[in-house]
Amino acid sequence: MDFSGITNLQVTSRYLLSYQFDFREILHMIFNAHKKQEEIKKLNIQSDPWDNYLYYDSKFFLDFIFNENFIKPEERFIQLIFLNFIFQNEFLGNFKKDGKYISNKLMNFFM
Repeated sequence: MDFSGITNLQVTSRYLLSYQFDFREILHMIFNAHKKQEEIKKLNIQSDPWDNYLYYDSKFFLDFIFNENFIKPEERFIQLIFLNFIFQNEFLGNFKKDGKYISNKLMNFFM
């Protein structure tokens, strides 16, 4: 999994910096979950999905991030706040639909 496609946000305030810092930590945890899953597959170990739930839940998260429809900084920031909120409150597993679909609905709501 390649996480290099995530653009760097221009940090202009402590408020933005705090969200960017939280988001980087979340991405780091997702990256580690993917590495763990790759090791599990290499070793042919049977594992319970709950043992690495972040790997399975991150498909929505990554689809949401890489939605090319919204590239303005303000739109990305709204997405960032939403993703931080659902991750911190452990709502990530509640989203079963495609991340791009949810991202479009969120932006339509704000527009």
